[in-house]
Amino acid sequence: MDAKKTLNALPRYILRSPLHRLMSDRYMLLSFLGRRSGHTYTTPVAYLRDGDTVIVTTDSPWWLNLVDSPWVEVTLRGDAHAGRAEVIRATDEAVEGLSALVEALPSYGRFADVRRDDEGRANREDATRAIHNGRVLIRIE
Repeated sequence: MDAKKTLNALPRYILRSPLHRLMSDRYMLLSFLGRRSGHTYTTPVAYLRDGDTVIVTTDSPWWLNLVDSPWVEVTLRGDAHAGRAEVIRATDEAVEGLSALVEALPSYGRFADVRRDDEGRANREDATRAIHNGRVLIRIE
């Protein structure tokens, strides 16, 4: 088992269990089909919710699976929901979404390499650089 799978195993277990409340205010499970294998993959991701919309970001290549097959399942606060994912790359909308996620979840800035100022606002230059260096925004309806 590779290191990333090992690191993700405990959050996956917790987020699927009655203990999900320990993490589910910041993390959810995102399940999607592999574009070549057809295998279902599930990964824990930090999220920001706005009504029926959820946003996540990643710089890992798993997002490529969502381009041709946008149908996903999210396990959010212990409940599974079907959704449709839209990948947003290298746009102001992606920068704004990443900034909002960093501002809502300050520890996420460390993973995304986006600093915050003294008032808690995401550094726009950092967010822009992260998006232009391959981080994508994923909006799930």
